[in-house]
Amino acid sequence: MLRVIQACSEGGCPMSQHPNAGITSRGRETLISRVAGGERVSDVARQMGLSRQTASKWVARARRGEPMSDRGSRPVTPVGNVQFLAHFDSGIASR
Repeated sequence: MLRVIQACSEGGCPMSQHPNAGITSRGRETLISRVAGGERVSDVARQMGLSRQTASKWVARARRGEPMSDRGSRPVTPVGNVQFLAHFDSGIASR
């Protein structure tokens, strides 16, 4: 079962979207509901002007229960690297 989860703050859902986003949150809801209704991802993607890969990405996120909001592209620093980075930064600062 696919469901759309909105990521909203207490002030409501922001209407701003990533400038390069190929689909809005409303479009994502449409995509998910059409695929959940039995249409093929590739057919829905073509009709909505998306690549099959992008459509599949959003369907997979919905199946995992993730929010349908844009995510940041900044890499997450693994916890093990934090001490290394702190040591590295202190070495540079002492020069």
